[in-house]
Amino acid sequence: MEKRSFSTSFVRRSMVRWLLLLSFFFVSVTVFGQAPAPTGVFVTSLTQTTAVLSWGCEPSSNRVEGDLHYDYVISTNQLSTTLTTTQFDALVEGNDGVIAVGRAIGLVTSQLSIDGLSSETMYYMLIRQNAEDVSDGVSEWSTLIEFKTLQMPIPLPYECDFETGASWNLINGSSENAWVIGSA
Repeated sequence: MEKRSFSTSFVRRSMVRWLLLLSFFFVSVTVFGQAPAPTGVFVTSLTQTTAVLSWGCEPSSNRVEGDLHYDYVISTNQLSTTLTTTQFDALVEGNDGVIAVGRAIGLVTSQLSIDGLSSETMYYMLIRQNAEDVSDGVSEWSTLIEFKTLQMPIPLPYECDFETGASWNLINGSSENAWVIGSA
């Protein structure tokens, strides 16, 4: 029986190949993860025409801090948290109550300011992290966020001599409060 001997260089090459194979496996698992979803979304500031929303969210594993990307949709109609990417891409502002749809890119903080809202109106919003550009895909949508903008204030000073004796009623229009005598 012939005795075989292995050289140390053969053993080293084999080990290097196995280590390279294992490192490729671990790198591929890390690179192709899913972006974490935003949590704890809440309104930090609210006026008659603006809302500022904040949330907590870990950046995706391949995202650099200060370069956060988020998809969002704001509507006057209820939204589904199972909205697919295809459905999101097909949304158009002005259709089905959608007033804003977009991607916030390069955010330093997890905060979004929304302008141009109507007063005393109920809004619904969804937000998700988008890390497709760094191979982490998109996160699940946040829970549905609901908020109502504030009512327009009554312009002051207001003067009335109250000599007519009629009953006064407050009628809320789309732009400001309106007091009328009788019914409108």
